[in-house]
Amino acid sequence: MKTFIGKSFKRELLFGFLLVSLIPLVLCSVFLIELFRVKLTDDSRKLDLEEAQVVNETLLEFFDDLDETLESLASDALIAEALATGRSGMATEVYARLYEETAQLREMAEFEIYSADGTCQFSVSTSPHQKTLPVYWGILRASLLSETSEMVIQRAQNYDDVSLLLSAASAVLDENQQCIGYVTAFMDEDGFGEILNGLFGNQDGFCILDEFLETVYSAGTAKSTQIGSILKSRYLAGESLQEDYENNRVYMMSLGETGLYFALLRPVVLTSQTLQSMYSVLFWMVLATTVLGIFLSAALSGQLFRPIRALKEAMEKVQKGQLDTQVQMRADRPDELGELAICFNRMTLELKQYMETQVGQQKQLDETRIAMMQAQLNPHFLYNTLDTIKWVAKENGIPEIATLSTRLARLLRTSISGSQFLSLREEMDLVDCYAQIQKIRFEGRFLFEISLPQELCGIPVPKLIVQPIVENAVIHGLKDCEQGHVCVRAFLAPDLCAETCSGSRPETQPQMQTERQYELQPEAQTKVLMIEVTDDGCGMDPQIMEQLKRETDAHRSGHIGLYNVNTILRLYYGEAYGLTAEWVSPCGTKVTIRMPVREQPKGMPDSLEIWKNDNGI
Repeated sequence: MKTFIGKSFKRELLFGFLLVSLIPLVLCSVFLIELFRVKLTDDSRKLDLEEAQVVNETLLEFFDDLDETLESLASDALIAEALATGRSGMATEVYARLYEETAQLREMAEFEIYSADGTCQFSVSTSPHQKTLPVYWGILRASLLSETSEMVIQRAQNYDDVSLLLSAASAVLDENQQCIGYVTAFMDEDGFGEILNGLFGNQDGFCILDEFLETVYSAGTAKSTQIGSILKSRYLAGESLQEDYENNRVYMMSLGETGLYFALLRPVVLTSQTLQSMYSVLFWMVLATTVLGIFLSAALSGQLFRPIRALKEAMEKVQKGQLDTQVQMRADRPDELGELAICFNRMTLELKQYMETQVGQQKQLDETRIAMMQAQLNPHFLYNTLDTIKWVAKENGIPEIATLSTRLARLLRTSISGSQFLSLREEMDLVDCYAQIQKIRFEGRFLFEISLPQELCGIPVPKLIVQPIVENAVIHGLKDCEQGHVCVRAFLAPDLCAETCSGSRPETQPQMQTERQYELQPEAQTKVLMIEVTDDGCGMDPQIMEQLKRETDAHRSGHIGLYNVNTILRLYYGEAYGLTAEWVSPCGTKVTIRMPVREQPKGMPDSLEIWKNDNGI
């Protein structure tokens, strides 16, 4: 398949059009449809659960009120006395108490008081449904077996009135905890309708189930779907009770300790038919995009083929080293291909200039390295000589000479080492060595301070870039001072020149890449390392400051250390980095080294946080 497409430019163009147009269209459409489905489903489920929770709280609140009412009536002394004595003369007081206690619940339930033999004695209904109830089974039997005055709820045993759905009762006990009567409450369909009025819509369904999952009450779509029987069959089959049924979501909750359950049916918002319609629309969109892609590929292939072939031939010439190759394009072609030809011609010219520039920069870097290497001594002879001086100084009690030789040996060992990079801590240690040597030389005529945060210690930097700056400050800046001060401070700052730096070091110098082993890619730069060397001496000559900005070979007659450091930094990191110098008030000079932060290599040693010495380092 890949070979077949690659043999024809038109087929490649067609395949490209289809990939670019169809894949994003299909992926985005499917993603949006699924996201819409999941979002709509989650939102509707949250609303359904909120509604189910409201229904649950409403029913629990009703049953709590019913329990409190029955318990209050069952423990009422007046009612207990009337049931125990059987005195009919107390009927007025009992009815007054009964109506008072049931005032809030009479619209939802009918309350009656029965004697111990199951005969109805008092009722809030004008026509009681049942004058007598059996005491050996049913609700009265259940309340008697509870041996307390707590409410018992059962599905109504329809003796002669099929409209009754739910019954509740509490036993009335005397002082000896013997049952002397019963307080009952009966609920019918109108009572449940009053409780649940306004809690669910016409498209919703609701049913109350007893402990055996038999339907006690149902309303809305639950009547037609017979959801109670469905839930019971699911329970017996060991299936989940919360599965959707006939495009309705089923939510089932228990009603506290009543032993009852309720099920809420809510219609599914996004049905399978709706999803099928949405995917049908997506199919026709894909088909139309395919036809359009075929038409556009056929129309554009002829216009694109000739200029692309010309560009291909020109690129082959450039690959062979002919950097002066130019693409000839018709003057009446101002479109993107014409601009591409112009950009290609400009690219070849700039590439040629760039290669010439790189050759010049490499030559300049090589000359700088040669100049630095000429200053190096044979390490074995130098180490042996300095070691001899150190031991002679110790034997003759001259610690200053021992310190000078030790510090000088360390400086020279680092300067002639093969590695081109050090950690910032190691670089500061070398500056410390140099400062100790100068302290002895100038007999403590200046104070020296280094401030280096611990988190910057492992940053790799080119070696010996700070020591020449400190040397310039001590030798030239403090030459006429009786008591001077030199401060070296390192910190991070935002790299505002990241775009400039991104093209500063090309990949055309393999020898530089091997030496800059700790360097990150320029695109990863986010911070710039700033190293400030400040002195309070006589100040730097303005001409030297200007020469640092221009950095040309013509200005290397003096201060070669500053120029070498500036050249190395610019060659490594680009023209946006290097040295800057400025005066500080009231007198003195601040030279700032600016370079990008590179990745810390593994195994790079950690360092101290800050060290400071005011009495000879």
